[in-house]
Amino acid sequence: MEPVPGDMADAAMLLELNRELTELLSELVDRTDSELLHECLTILQRHLGVQAVGLYDFDSEWKLTEGVGGRSLVRLAADYFEEVLERNQTLYLSDEPAQGWGQYLLPFSSAEDRLDSIVLRLVGRKLLLEDLPTIEAVRDLFSAFLQLVIRNQQKHQQLDLRLELEKYAHDWSTASTVSQLLEMLADQLQKTFEFNHLRVEFDSEDSTQVDKHDEWEVLWRSPAISENSSFRLKIDLPASGGQTPGQMDWKVLDVFLTHQFIPLLKDFQKKDLEQRALKQQQDCRPLIGNSDTISFVHNEASSLIKGEYPLWISGPPGVGKRAIALHLARMREVSQSLISEFEASNLEQNWTSFSEVLNLSISSQSLLLRNVDRLSEVMQSQLVEQLKTIENQFQSHNPCWLIVMSTSDLNKEVAAGNFREDLFRRFSLCAMHIPPLRQRTDDILPLAEYFLRESFQNSGKKTPELSADACELLLQYRWPGNAAELRSVIQRLTWQGVGPVVASADLFIELQVPQKLDSESEDATLADATLEFQRAYIRAAISKSEGNMTEAAKLLGLHRTNFYRKINQLRIGDAEETQQED
Repeated sequence: MEPVPGDMADAAMLLELNRELTELLSELVDRTDSELLHECLTILQRHLGVQAVGLYDFDSEWKLTEGVGGRSLVRLAADYFEEVLERNQTLYLSDEPAQGWGQYLLPFSSAEDRLDSIVLRLVGRKLLLEDLPTIEAVRDLFSAFLQLVIRNQQKHQQLDLRLELEKYAHDWSTASTVSQLLEMLADQLQKTFEFNHLRVEFDSEDSTQVDKHDEWEVLWRSPAISENSSFRLKIDLPASGGQTPGQMDWKVLDVFLTHQFIPLLKDFQKKDLEQRALKQQQDCRPLIGNSDTISFVHNEASSLIKGEYPLWISGPPGVGKRAIALHLARMREVSQSLISEFEASNLEQNWTSFSEVLNLSISSQSLLLRNVDRLSEVMQSQLVEQLKTIENQFQSHNPCWLIVMSTSDLNKEVAAGNFREDLFRRFSLCAMHIPPLRQRTDDILPLAEYFLRESFQNSGKKTPELSADACELLLQYRWPGNAAELRSVIQRLTWQGVGPVVASADLFIELQVPQKLDSESEDATLADATLEFQRAYIRAAISKSEGNMTEAAKLLGLHRTNFYRKINQLRIGDAEETQQED
């Protein structure tokens, strides 16, 4: 209820004041907010007959934001302003700032949050406590005027902000990944709102901050981006950064991000997954080989692809871990478009896309993570937290089948303190080791023939055949680079200009001879030299294994039966003498 003025003169003054303020409002469009406020305070000063009128606001300290009669607005203790706001009552000070003077400090009560910290100060020679009803009536008229000015200011600010935000979209066209898009938005918001460390993330609703020393205060979070996803767009600041988000217009920003940025983010995410799927389609190869390892994969595939647990595939570089992972993933019930692949060493840059795929509730999708032994400590922790969240969400098993690959033994990495034990336990429930190619000799020729057909067909040339001596050389070579090296050797033939038959000399493979060959004749044929090399190679393996023929066969990558057959073919005379029981 508005206070009732003491007499008709006060009522007439209030009517005239209201008229002048109304006229002043008609100039909202043509004059600045500062000019309007200064003119309004001048009108108040004239009608009340006071020496000074001032508006004070708190921003780390009490400051005069606008005033008239400044010499009379001498500095006043902050405690007075604090008391007015705390009690939300008008405060009268007599004999301030001098004998016979009076002051009023008046709070504002309105729906405008920006008025909560503003105090109106009146200073006059004959300002008395009895003037309180009239003073508060004037304050209420001024409050209504001030609210309209603030709303007009907000409209201009919102318009300016919308225009500034619209400029963002032009820059977004240069982004090519989800990560780049998020980084770009963070930089744009930092410049617009003058923040030093604003962060934009795309994470799960249930995700937790791994680094306890890196605490962030969430400023804004969107709803889930889709029905099948728990991921949200999030904006936050360091909790201890001393930055305040008050200058951000969240209503305008919310509308802009919800209707313009998030749809674009979803498009980028879809394109990212489509590009990954296209890469899988272009790299679709059959699983080649006749070794026990490849036979095991074929025989156990129906059990493995159920995906009840993550699958860990280990083995040296280039043995074909990825080929096996892709083969198993494609055997699942749905199309290969639901296969996504990531590299652990740069997972931090692609964490958003990786987490989104891992959290999508789509049956039979597969997620491949290469070189998991290269995960950083932070990424290991974050992956554990993500898997825990999924385990709680899906009591039976996660619809997404995670296949991880490593070149080192994770068990040894755990013992060395380089890999989290709780993450290793989740991976070791279902594990498969792929031996080096030299221990899978039954795979060498099938792989070589497949690579030969593939390479020459891709180059538009007729596929040659492998000669017997070329096959023998391929079988005897140690292949330190495994299947990847074999493929490179075969691919090199496409530009060497080989004839219809590939000879051993065309392969340019330098065999690792265990000892220097003592050839009695410099005129020995290639066949003689090859036989002599094989004899020396086998004798060196037998010597190294101290006569244990099973160990010698393993060193040579041969089955024991084939090993004895080769010994008989080469007529190694001391075979019977060196043989021991295994």
